[in-house]
Amino acid sequence: MVDREAAGGDGRLQLAQKLDLRGSEALIEALRAAEGGAVAIDASEVDLLGAHALQTLIVAQGAWATAGLPFTIENMSEAMAGALESFGISGSSLGAAGAA
Repeated sequence: MVDREAAGGDGRLQLAQKLDLRGSEALIEALRAAEGGAVAIDASEVDLLGAHALQTLIVAQGAWATAGLPFTIENMSEAMAGALESFGISGSSLGAAGAA
């Protein structure tokens, strides 16, 4: 599940611990709800990042870039950083704050 902060659609998303197929479906819903505004994603709790969730993040980052809107991933967990590395993706290519 992806939790949107209760602040009323401020574009802040908390990624779930497990981003498998079910988790990526919730991510897609949350991103659709945030469409049209800046997005800041907290990835501090991610223990598992599946290929479908990664694909979802890549597509979303591209869509936000095309729209000229901010899309950042903050507080990336070590597990998520390791998963990105195993997929051959850099955190900075996804808009990760402070990523190399």
